[in-house]
Amino acid sequence: MEKKGAGSDMNLRIEYREEMKGLQKDIARMGAIIEKALDNVMKAMVSQDEELARQTITMDDDVDAMEASIEKRCIHLLLRQSPAAGELRDVLSILKIITDLERIGDHCEDICEWILKINPPMLPSSVKQLPEIAQKVKEMLKATIDSFVERDAAKAMEVCRWDDAVDELYDQLILDQEKEMREKPEYVHNGVVMISIAKYLERMADHATNICEWILYDVTGRHEIYN
Repeated sequence: MEKKGAGSDMNLRIEYREEMKGLQKDIARMGAIIEKALDNVMKAMVSQDEELARQTITMDDDVDAMEASIEKRCIHLLLRQSPAAGELRDVLSILKIITDLERIGDHCEDICEWILKINPPMLPSSVKQLPEIAQKVKEMLKATIDSFVERDAAKAMEVCRWDDAVDELYDQLILDQEKEMREKPEYVHNGVVMISIAKYLERMADHATNICEWILYDVTGRHEIYN
């Protein structure tokens, strides 16, 4: 009877490892979809491409579907098995990570909806700052997905530090935008649009930081808040 139990437990552990590999691949795919959406956001924002913005909005449905699928599989994994401490940490981290990824996808959709509200060609000069913030966020997102796939705690820690740079760029954009709106009232509408877009980009950086905090928890067993 003991041998049968040991064999059964070994089969469960093998099954668990295979399930985790599949989940990790799907999270990487989910991240790739969001990276593509963010690329589209940047292009639509700079060129005011309304069609691309509308196409990007529909991508959020794919992200939502992937989050639901991964969440369901994680729950089934917890119900079917009795994960050890490290294994339980893996599953809990994934559940947290996909929530933040899904929120980043939501913010891509939010930005695209704001892009559709721009009144061209009246764009404030500080709009030039938005692509810089978006590029920083894209770099954070890519490094976040890489650190998850590679289980690289050092890279995850580095991404957490990058959030400060995004915050500084965001704060500067707000100051510049407010000044421009005071001096040129005709830019107020687009100024509100630019500030709203910048806020969603700043939130994306926060979510990337949250993900990296959960990667660090999964790898090290310690959950610390850097955001």
